[in-house]
Formats: sequence, C-alpha cells, structure tokens
Amino acid sequence: MNLSPKYKYTDRVVYALLAIAACVFILPHSMAWWGNGNWPTDTCLYMRPTMWIQQGLTMYVDMFDHKGPFTYIYYGLAYALAGLTGVWLIDGLAVFVTSAFIYRTARLFGDEKHSLIVALGMMVYLNVPYMNEASCDLVATPGIALCAYFFAKNLRDNTYWSFWQVVLFMGAVMICLMTKFNTSAGLIPMALWMVFHLIHHWDFRAFLRYAAGVVVGILFFFGPIIGCMVYQGNLDDFWRLYVLFTLEDYGYTDIAKMLRFKLYVTLAMLPVFATYIVYAVRSRWREEQFVFLTLILVLSMALCVYVGNSYQHYIAPVVPAFALVMIALLRDAQLSSVARKTLMGFTVFVGVGFYVVRAVNSFVPFDTSADRAAAEYINAHTTAEDYLAICDDMEGRNDADYLNPDYCFPYRLWLQVDAKPASQFWFSPPDQPQWMHDRTLQDIQEHKPHYVVCAQAKLNELQSLGYEVSFPITPTYYMLELSSDMVH
Repeated sequence: MNLSPKYKYTDRVVYALLAIAACVFILPHSMAWWGNGNWPTDTCLYMRPTMWIQQGLTMYVDMFDHKGPFTYIYYGLAYALAGLTGVWLIDGLAVFVTSAFIYRTARLFGDEKHSLIVALGMMVYLNVPYMNEASCDLVATPGIALCAYFFAKNLRDNTYWSFWQVVLFMGAVMICLMTKFNTSAGLIPMALWMVFHLIHHWDFRAFLRYAAGVVVGILFFFGPIIGCMVYQGNLDDFWRLYVLFTLEDYGYTDIAKMLRFKLYVTLAMLPVFATYIVYAVRSRWREEQFVFLTLILVLSMALCVYVGNSYQHYIAPVVPAFALVMIALLRDAQLSSVARKTLMGFTVFVGVGFYVVRAVNSFVPFDTSADRAAAEYINAHTTAEDYLAICDDMEGRNDADYLNPDYCFPYRLWLQVDAKPASQFWFSPPDQPQWMHDRTLQDIQEHKPHYVVCAQAKLNELQSLGYEVSFPITPTYYMLELSSDMVH
C-alpha cells in the first residue's frame, strides 16, 4: 500500500509505541523471575531440556517432553540471548511482531488511530493468559498474524495468494505443528478458506502456484527439522512421544475433556463476541467477506477448544482471528462515535486491570530458599556426569496450585542443578500413564542415581528400590540417598 511521507512517519511512531507497549506488558512476566525467583512451571519445563541439548543430550531420546522441536529452537535462541531471563525478551519480541502484523492488517481498512487501538486491544488478549507463566503458544502467533494479514489483503483486493505467501503460510504451519498441535487452530480455517476460494474462483495457474508453494514450503521448513531428527536417530521417539502421546493426552475421544474451557478466558473474550454480533447485524460488506469472517471466527474458536487441554494460554493462537473481527467493527461506518469510544475505553480498562493483576502477582513473596538449598547440596555432591531423579507428584493438582511455590519446586530445582536426568521421563505430565510411571522406576533401577528428590506420595516406591530418606526439603518433598547396601 502506497503511503504518503506523513503516514509513513506516523506508522513508524505507531511501531515504536507498540514496541514500548510490548515491553510494558511483558515486564511483570520478567519480574516474576527477578523479583521472587518463583520461575513458572512451563518455563522450567522448556528451558531445562534446552540447556541439556546444548550440553549434548538428545531430545526425545535422553529426555521426554510432549512438545515439538521448534519449542526448543525458540527457547534455545532465548537462552543464547540472555540465559534464563532471555525468555521474557523473546516473548516480548513475539508480542510486538504479532501486534505489528495486526496493525498492518487493520491499516488495510482504517486509519492509524483505530488500527493502533486494534493492535493494542489484541496485545491485551495476548497477555491475559500469561499471568506470570511462560508458554510456547506465543511462539506461533507472529506467523499466524502474518497469514491473517495475507488473507485480509487478498480478500480486500480479491486476488489469489502469491507463491511466496503460500510458502510463508507453510512456514507458519511448520511452526505450529512443530511447537504444539493446538496452535494450528488459528491457521486451519484460513487453509479451508484458501481451498474454498480457489474452488469458487477456479484458475489452474493459481492451483499450480498453490501446489508449488506447498511443496517448497514443506521442503524448506519441514525438511531440515525432519532431516536433523533422522541424523540424530530420534525420529521414532519424536513420533511416539510427541505426536502419538499428544493425540492421546489431548483426549480426542473424551467428549467431556474436549468441551472443557476456562471460564475466565471465555469472559475475557466476551467483548470480542459482542463486537462480532454488532458487526453481524450492521455489516454492509459483501457476502463473501462476511462468510470469511464467520468461518475464521467460529472455526478458530471451536478448534481452539477442541485441540487443546483447555488451559487459558491456548487462546493465544486465535488472537489474530479476533483481530479481524475487531477490524471489521471499527471500520463499520454505522457504528456511532459514542460506541467506538465505549469500546476503546473498555479495552483500555480491561488491559490496565489485567496488567495490574499481573504486576501485583509478580511481587507476591515466595519462599524459594528450600530449592536453592537443595540445589546447592546436590551440586556439592554431584557433577554434570552424575544422574539425578526428581519424582514429582502431579496427581490432584489444579490451577490454584500455581500460586503455591511448592507446586513448581521440582521444576525450579531442575534449573539449578548440574546433574543429568536418570530417566528419559524426567518429569511427570498431568494424567501420567502407567507405562510411563513404570518406565521411570525402571530407569532409576538401571542408573541408580545416588540422590533422588521424591514427593511424599512416592516415598514407598522409592524406598522399595533401596533409597533412604536423608532429610526433608519441603513439607511434601524429601531428599533420598541410595542405601549403602545398594551402592556397587
């Protein structure tokens, strides 16, 4: 889009404002680490394998996680930038890039002021799920937002996708599938619309361009990652522990689990649903554009619920779809000035409210001295070549436990010790299957780590393997040592 020098300058100012806003919004996330040391569970679960990979261990072979390999590329970059605190820097970058693409999409249909409101409003929703908790869902949002821009531009101009747009779309697909399956919820409706539009306006040359873009995108984006796993010999473990385990863990056959969704996320999205209803009643767009928005919004939300475990941060990948609805509303000439100001004020109120809550939670005092003391003890008696097992207990936990520092204790401890995991299954995912539990005990029997940090609920099992309680670390975790009779 050709802009005058004035508008180009204005856009630069907007991008600067978005960068500042991204830093401000992500600040409480960083304060949670620097202020009280209560590193979030997911952050620990992603950063510790990243550090092990850099030490020579192989993902999915030496250590388990039900996340895709791109997760560790993302967190590896963060760790290379600034160590453990690099995560909030790269998360802030992801928030900024996503908001910048949303702004560019809004500028296709409106002026700078309203486009900035849309971008800032969506930044609020991007940050709502991250109440002092990092997550890999944010990894996928820049690519999805870029694809949403392509869709909006091609829809406005009534044009087919270009070859390079299709290639980049496949790149976004790769990031989603190689991070977490549920992040693809923001792209699947767009892919369906691309097919629908091609069939409705059939053109063989466009079909060849799409096909070539898909093939090149697969080879360029998927090829290197698959090739690396073939070279490392962990492709089979990747398929078994990421693909198959994730499908089972997400419970595709469990209707009750499929329909769960966090109430506070639904409430947070009510303003967007309201704007969509207003738009649907008042819209004077062409029927094709209205169908497009309907498809994107409804399918994105339905897929977000279906392909995830209903955690609040799973909403992040569909934020660009909601941005399209907000854009449609703000460009509606029938919407009065009072209604616009009310919507803007509500967005600011919600954003400031969530920000204050996050900031306050960041400075909640947590006593993390126990895990620091345990880490110092373990590091004083082990090296990076020694084995360590931490047997946590995820049974019966709920989201309220995230406010309890004891909940994250085993994951914070892993970040602070030098020893390598005694078992491939170095942590227990929620609803851990029995075969994984049994395999963990077998690995401990095989490697015989001298020290085991054990949850109270698993004391009897570890004691049956020849371990004795050395001292309690927290009210629910104990330091165990291999008995002298078992040491060879």
